[in-house]
Amino acid sequence: IMQNPSAVSDIYGEWIEVTNIGDNVSDLHGLILHEDDGEFHTINAPGGLFLLPEEFMVLGINNDNSQNGGITVDYEYSNFFLSNNWDEVIISHPSGTIIDQISYDNGISFPDESGMSMALNSPINDNSLGENWAVSTHQLPSGDYGTPGAPNVTEGCTATGNGDVNTDGILNVLDLVSIIQFILGEIEFSQSQLC
Repeated sequence: IMQNPSAVSDIYGEWIEVTNIGDNVSDLHGLILHEDDGEFHTINAPGGLFLLPEEFMVLGINNDNSQNGGITVDYEYSNFFLSNNWDEVIISHPSGTIIDQISYDNGISFPDESGMSMALNSPINDNSLGENWAVSTHQLPSGDYGTPGAPNVTEGCTATGNGDVNTDGILNVLDLVSIIQFILGEIEFSQSQLC
């Protein structure tokens, strides 16, 4: 989420990135992008706005990359603005069912740096928890930081792990067992284990 770009003004450079962690193609046409205070945008793509499994898509306030800081925006929305302090990003089905939502909090638990997008440290982590977000560390040509349309790069994963996920100093079958348990959803990993 780029709620406060520095390279350009907010009205040109705000964007959010979505990804599909499921196994099926998702059509975003008709979904509603909104917040609690009444701002909303219904995604209008009559031919379909298809998000493939493991694909990243950028929804932005301006799809002109000569004005928006050089960002490739896959879909331009309107009537939806991101506060630089506290706000919500909610995606709902027309039936009212909330598909996903976050509520960022002016830096209390979510990152809040000007010119740096908030990046979820793993697409499978709970995005409603600020502890699972970090500032992007990949610098864009505009000077801002983010990875719109690509996997996130954050300060939490600058080093390459050696596979010792249980941090006992020994790389062995116990590490492999832990990795399998994580994949099966039986245990959770910390940020350092994910890296």
